[in-house]
Amino acid sequence: MSPILSSCGVAISPHERIGDLSRFDYLVVVGGVLEEESRLVDTRFDDHLPHAAEAGVPPVGLSTGSFILHRAGLMHGYKCCVSWFYNSDFLLLFNGLQPIFDQIFVVDRDRLTCSGGASAAHLAPFSSTVTSVKPWPPRACGS
Repeated sequence: MSPILSSCGVAISPHERIGDLSRFDYLVVVGGVLEEESRLVDTRFDDHLPHAAEAGVPPVGLSTGSFILHRAGLMHGYKCCVSWFYNSDFLLLFNGLQPIFDQIFVVDRDRLTCSGGASAAHLAPFSSTVTSVKPWPPRACGS
């Protein structure tokens, strides 16, 4: 499996393929810096996201990961957190949706989103206190 290059240039090496999605406690989508020319064009994992939600695996959007969850159709009727920095980008891409940008994270039923950065460190322990979702053990996988 090839490393996945992050928006800041760090290469992330997956250690296993995604496989059976129901074995995961969460499916975390880590977003990155939005560049004008990219606007989240990488769609390699979009097909996996609805299957994970159907299997009862709660999706988590970190930073612009919430954009990807929306693009995959997983946030219709849900509230989501978006960094104030990306609020106008979100509104341009997802006309008619109103993100929450004055909180560091939002848990709406089985959808968890945060503004990114240090807010992920606040979301992780909080998620284990919510009874409608599972405790959050981190794992790294690629397709």
